[in-house]
Amino acid sequence: MEKEIIQIQLAYFFKSVFSGNFEDFSLKLKQKLKIVNTLMLPIPSNAPNEIPRLSLDSEKYKINVAKNRLDIFAKDVESINNLIKNINDEVLNELKVEIVRIGFVKNYFISGKIDEIKKILNEKFQTLDLKEINIRITKTNIIKNYSCNDIENVSNGTFIKNENEKEIREEGLIILRDINTTQNQKTFNDIERNEIVGAFNDESEKFNLIENICEK
Repeated sequence: MEKEIIQIQLAYFFKSVFSGNFEDFSLKLKQKLKIVNTLMLPIPSNAPNEIPRLSLDSEKYKINVAKNRLDIFAKDVESINNLIKNINDEVLNELKVEIVRIGFVKNYFISGKIDEIKKILNEKFQTLDLKEINIRITKTNIIKNYSCNDIENVSNGTFIKNENEKEIREEGLIILRDINTTQNQKTFNDIERNEIVGAFNDESEKFNLIENICEK
């Protein structure tokens, strides 16, 4: 099954709301990641904690920092791994930011397959002329001895990419794999964070829902 990664998101959820200076947060990230520009977002002080106050962009990734979480967006796991190695020790630890939950979301595009899936679903559920697909399952999974929410969502969609300066539109399946630790668990240290992200990445490569649907 050929697949293409659309985007990977890593979310660090803070133990408590960050009450420090976001300019200091910005400076430490710029120094460690060697980024020239960061964007301090003009957000009212009474805005919800999950709204980003700080944003950093580069060609390979984007980082958003809110009062209660830090999110990294990239298209490859190597970029994610490099970032968390730099951020863990010399940014989060220095700012005394503790992480109590970790989320990992990976979006894939699979070209084709859609007609096959529609046919199978029509046969199994006796529907007529199936136009759209949107199937979601959520289960509890134990990963690295941590209780985790394991979500798999499959829908039909269009993926747009550029090849030789031409825009190409492909119809296929959009698969979202969302894996995150449940609440009320202990604070994760640097080693545990790295291990969990690696384990989540491995688990996100499994497409149980599609395999079960296509099983004859």
